[in-house]
Amino acid sequence: GESPNELLLKAVNAGNIEVIKKHLAAGADVNAKGDDGGTPLHDAAFWGHKEIAELLIANGADVNAKDINEWTPLRKAAWHGQKEVAELLIAKGADVNAKDWFETTPLHIAAHGGHKEIVELLIAKGADVNAKQEERIEMVDTGGWTPLHHAAIEGHKEVAELLIAKGADVDAKNVDGETPLDLAIELKQTETADLIRKHGGKTKKELEAAGK
Repeated sequence: GESPNELLLKAVNAGNIEVIKKHLAAGADVNAKGDDGGTPLHDAAFWGHKEIAELLIANGADVNAKDINEWTPLRKAAWHGQKEVAELLIAKGADVNAKDWFETTPLHIAAHGGHKEIVELLIAKGADVNAKQEERIEMVDTGGWTPLHHAAIEGHKEVAELLIAKGADVDAKNVDGETPLDLAIELKQTETADLIRKHGGKTKKELEAAGK
């Protein structure tokens, strides 16, 4: 049979709160790790099960637990656009600037996914709008990326606008010296490119020509 911990993870994924209570009462570990190193709270965050997340936290779930990719529950919520759970996790002490194995913060992920409300929430709660991903040899392509680079390459115009309004550096350079505008142009994200231009953003070539 399956262990109480396995049954708990299964019940969280199924969204069955009564069964979860039963397994916790029977002694399942609230911070049990699944195959991917994720805890029940990671799963509740991913699925947006706020009530279940509250129950798990009340029973001692670690809000800053990390899975094998060093993703926290907040990172999972940001990735999947789960705003209510993200709010709960932050209220319970989740680190808004936690970096994962890929050196991304929840804000990088929310910007990449175009989750505008979560971007707004994270910034309001102290997320660094100009956080840069550090260069990792295995992750050559995203070294030095800011949340605005992510919004630009995906063509999330409203998110880009919000980030700029909140102080994002329009001319932030990645490790290749590329700005958000370069990425928007490269991927033919015309509207987003126009928006960045409107806010004074330049390309790598233009900055070099200006001696910057």
